[in-house]
Amino acid sequence: MDPSFEQEIPLLYLVIGFVVLFFSGNFLRGKLRQRHLRREGQIETKNGQIASIEERVAANGAWASGEIRSKGAMLVGGVWLLAVVWNLTFGVSFIKQFSNPEIKTGGLVVLGIFALLGLPIVAFAIRVTLRHFRYGESLCRIVGKAGVLGQGIKGNIFTKTEVAPDGDYTVMLQCVESYTVGSGKNQRSKTEIHWHGKQTVSRGTSSRAGIPFSIDIPEYPPETGYQISRGQVNWQLTITAPTKGLDYAALFIVPVFKTK
Repeated sequence: MDPSFEQEIPLLYLVIGFVVLFFSGNFLRGKLRQRHLRREGQIETKNGQIASIEERVAANGAWASGEIRSKGAMLVGGVWLLAVVWNLTFGVSFIKQFSNPEIKTGGLVVLGIFALLGLPIVAFAIRVTLRHFRYGESLCRIVGKAGVLGQGIKGNIFTKTEVAPDGDYTVMLQCVESYTVGSGKNQRSKTEIHWHGKQTVSRGTSSRAGIPFSIDIPEYPPETGYQISRGQVNWQLTITAPTKGLDYAALFIVPVFKTK
């Protein structure tokens, strides 16, 4: 056997392995993207027409049922994660620098300021946690399972315990686009609100029986999961009400689509 052929075998294996990884990686990314698009209601129909609401929400369990749960538990977990990471990063570093004889006063002051910023984050985390335990998880039931551009969105919001607010409820709907700009160390996240509308509901409404809402939506904002955008487009429905102690608040990610 030609010895040069034996030396080329490892290189051949590397090339084959690279090609397999490249194509399998692209295939997997494509499948994951298709799954994400389906869950966002962005599906293609055989006749090329705009899909119906039922077809759009079918791949998303929460949307298909017409009952969307609030993001209270997710918010609590996210805020506490931020508080822990922030304080471990800056708070612990600030304490350690006291035993560092080479640290300059200016650097210690700057680090101390960042460490102190961790305190309001912890306070906010405690606040959202207490609010979550007081009111629990809220539920939003949408008539027709989704909002429609050029028409509107309506439904009811339910709570496990009676809110009994001191003032009227405020229901707000926002079309929010989240995207990143820059690269490397200059990369940062930005949000843009394309449209918002709101409605007030009488304080005398029973939250356990259901707080009704109905908000008209114009035709021009982008729909949920709109692909010709800089980032992720979603519609956020929030409800707030003043109460004794911690005010009531809940956030829902709701689907809004075009049908024509």
